[in-house]
Amino acid sequence: MRLLFVTMFTTCYHTWMTNPSTKAFAFDDKSDADYKGNVISNASFSKFLAPGLRLGWMEVPERVQNVLKTNAYASSGGCFNHYISCIIAVALQEGLVKDHVLMVRKVFHSQLNTLCDALDKYIPGQFSYQRPKGGYFLWVTFSPEVDCDKWNVICQKNTL
Repeated sequence: MRLLFVTMFTTCYHTWMTNPSTKAFAFDDKSDADYKGNVISNASFSKFLAPGLRLGWMEVPERVQNVLKTNAYASSGGCFNHYISCIIAVALQEGLVKDHVLMVRKVFHSQLNTLCDALDKYIPGQFSYQRPKGGYFLWVTFSPEVDCDKWNVICQKNTL
């Protein structure tokens, strides 16, 4: 069994003093007696560098790395976006991406606080949630008294 995990959200954490939670790739522990290397972490620059940018990275076990290295798709020079890859590589080396990611984290954090504050102010007691430490999403659990079908109709009418 393989686990494919999208790790972008650990890059966009909002907690300033600590590192994000451990990536799923780290849970594929080489010291386990039955280790096979089944976790593949996949991430994209598009969420925090430029929307629509079709470039990312993978963290894979060694056996998958060997398959990728010998795959014609990866080595042919015509399938991955080499031009953008080179631009991003220079931006990473020059520290430009790090500065940009710090700015994006601040923006996401501000937007998260605005959303959570508005939910607490305008819809108190109708649901519960835990304020996330990063990413794009907020998982909301409605109380049993809330008719989610009616809620959905209201949201559609108001283009929410």
